[in-house]
Amino acid sequence: MIDVALEPGSNVVTLVAFDDAGRSSNRASVDVGTAPAIARPDVWVVAAGVGWFPNLPSTISSRARSTMRAIATVFESQAPGQALRQAIDQAHAQLAR
Repeated sequence: MIDVALEPGSNVVTLVAFDDAGRSSNRASVDVGTAPAIARPDVWVVAAGVGWFPNLPSTISSRARSTMRAIATVFESQAPGQALRQAIDQAHAQLAR
């Protein structure tokens, strides 16, 4: 098997086989279509977590913080950038619109 890189849209692939003596077969061409490239959409994630709950044991608050950090790490690895409280407030206002 041979991997052939294809561009989005229509591609013409032509094949020719050769034997040990160097004789060639007739050419065979195939039109291979691929799906057009789809641009990745802009994805906005606004995540905020509460690190302390006054009426819950500290072990639950600790798990909430570690879960919040794990989720943030996953999104951060996909598209780096952190927000400050001002940016969170702006994002909230924009989403509300």
